[in-house]
This record gives sequence, structure tokens and C-alpha cells, in this order.
Amino acid sequence: DHYRAAVRERGAGSLGWIGTWEGNEWWSTAASAGSLAFRRDGDFAIVVSDPAAREEDLERTIREFAGFATRHGMVPVLYSVHEPVAAASDRLGWTRVLIAEETVLDLPFLAFTGKKFQDIRTALNQGTKQGISTRWTTWAEMPIGLREQVNAISEEWVADKALPEMGFT
Repeated sequence: DHYRAAVRERGAGSLGWIGTWEGNEWWSTAASAGSLAFRRDGDFAIVVSDPAAREEDLERTIREFAGFATRHGMVPVLYSVHEPVAAASDRLGWTRVLIAEETVLDLPFLAFTGKKFQDIRTALNQGTKQGISTRWTTWAEMPIGLREQVNAISEEWVADKALPEMGFT
């Protein structure tokens, strides 16, 4: 509840909602200036989004969390953070590695028009002809048969990858 309130008050980046997932642990600075969610994975404490902190409190929040993690035998890792958090960790001398870049799509205005999207339009039209459709739902609302299909597709996709799936994503 404390973490959720901190996220509502201060934000935690575009992936802050990941911090509410089951399996996370939550931590706050001594003065509650910053809160964050993390996952223990081996010897690592992986922070799963930007800390819920004002920009002026980011460096302090990261420094204090690093102390907490170290005292508990873990290496702190910031995963999928935005520039203000990365800049604060840079000032602390941390190493930065680019793994991927986030893309936010403005779905109400998304249109596959023009020559460069011809292949996408062809695939969409073929899908429609083959009876493939889109269904927006939640896992809880999904019928068991559909859940089994999603699991099978996911397992097949993961099996084709050279790296293991990152369980917390």
C-alpha cells in the first residue's frame, strides 16, 4: 500500500505498474523520500522500474537502496529506467548497459498507411481472411482453452530464443 501510494503521488516511470506485481519486494528510504520495487534473483536486487521519488530525491534513493542491497548480500541493479534515474546513477559512478529501448504507441492514432506499411496491411488482411481476430481481455476473464493456447504460443516463442526468458517481465 505504501509503494502504491508513492507511485500515485510521485510516479515511477512508464513501467511503474510492474512494481505492484506479486513476487516483488518493496523498499523506501529512511525518510520515505523515495520508494521502489525490486526482485531478488540470485545475488541481485533488480529494481523493476524508476523509483517513486521526486527528481531531486533520485540520487539519494538509489544510494540508500544500494546500501540496503549490499548489507543484505545483493548487488543492486536498475532495470528499465528512464534518463533522470540513469543520470542519477551515473553521478554515483554506476555502469550503464543499454539492453533495449522502450516504445510507446499512441494507439488511437496508429495507422498503417503508406508504402512502408504495405507488408503489415497484407498480413492483417490475410489474418482476417483466415479468421484470425484480436481480443482484448484480461487473464482472469480468459476461458481456460484460450489460456492454454496463449501458454503454448509463449512456450514455443521462448524455445526459439537463444537467451532465457526474464521471468519478471
